[in-house]
Amino acid sequence: MTVSTNGRGRRSNLELQHQIGLAPTLRAVWGAGYKHDEALSDALYVTEHTVAVHESRLFGNLEWRPQSQWLVNLGGFWGDHSRMGSYFAPRLMVNFHFLPGHTLRAGVTDSLRLPTLFELAGDVRYYPPAFAGRAYRLYGSDGSVAEEKLHAREIGYFGNFRSWRLTLDVRGFDERMRSMIIRHENTASVPAIYAGAVQYGFSNDPEGFRVRGLEYQLRWQPWTGTDMMLGQTFERLLWERGRVDNQPPTHATTLALFQKLPLEAELGLMYTTTGAMSWGNPDDSLPARERLDARLALPLRIGTTRVELAVGVQAATGVYPDNLNGSRYFVPRRAYGALRLEF
Repeated sequence: MTVSTNGRGRRSNLELQHQIGLAPTLRAVWGAGYKHDEALSDALYVTEHTVAVHESRLFGNLEWRPQSQWLVNLGGFWGDHSRMGSYFAPRLMVNFHFLPGHTLRAGVTDSLRLPTLFELAGDVRYYPPAFAGRAYRLYGSDGSVAEEKLHAREIGYFGNFRSWRLTLDVRGFDERMRSMIIRHENTASVPAIYAGAVQYGFSNDPEGFRVRGLEYQLRWQPWTGTDMMLGQTFERLLWERGRVDNQPPTHATTLALFQKLPLEAELGLMYTTTGAMSWGNPDDSLPARERLDARLALPLRIGTTRVELAVGVQAATGVYPDNLNGSRYFVPRRAYGALRLEF
């Protein structure tokens, strides 16, 4: 059986933005936009006509500086979706500059993710010849899925230690996710002729979860031409009903070095480590992983043309699983060369 998965998609997006000073201590930015998404794919939507959604939106942010040490940002995003209706997402952030180059901040944000076009209207069917043209529906969305909602609170500190050529950015956060969109199985709708087959749909998970954590980035420029960065994240996911599956890594580390060399060459090294994680099935769990990438670039000029020669190595520490703990999804060690011309 030959199955065609051809299709076309198009997104049109228009946005206008305006900044205005309302007073010496008050300024604002606001804007409006319109977005139209459409897809034409009989394989994904079982129709010869386009499937489309459109969205109108308004956004704004008010910046208020009551004193030289205080800065308050209050913003919001309002949208009207052709299938989901209206929604609103506010944001508040307060900054306190207690010393030159040193700032404390705290804020709260409500945000959301609207369902994709496929999550709203996906319809995938197969017609095996052995079953006399009867369709097997692999995916079927009834259009009732709602948006995902995220409520986030954070506190942070930014410090610029100029005499040491060092900056530090630290953030602690508490995020709560509700109505997460999940793929569910719907075997009740599968015809008897396809006994044992599975049909998938989309719904909102009634169980929410929280993510609490701490992250920081340390940047040091010990001398001209050298830039070193260290970033770490520590977090914990807590399901509201005590689930222990689907656990992301509890920690991740990134260490990077960017060095200017003679002849204006540039060397980049990036080393990352990620803790163990699980997708819910023990067979799909991933162990802790590490990766080293390196890149060396040499800029040249030929007349008025800028040229860059580069060589690099990805995953220099060796092959590691990237998605599932098996041989189907992995990142191999690879080397490459690149030539870039700018006319």
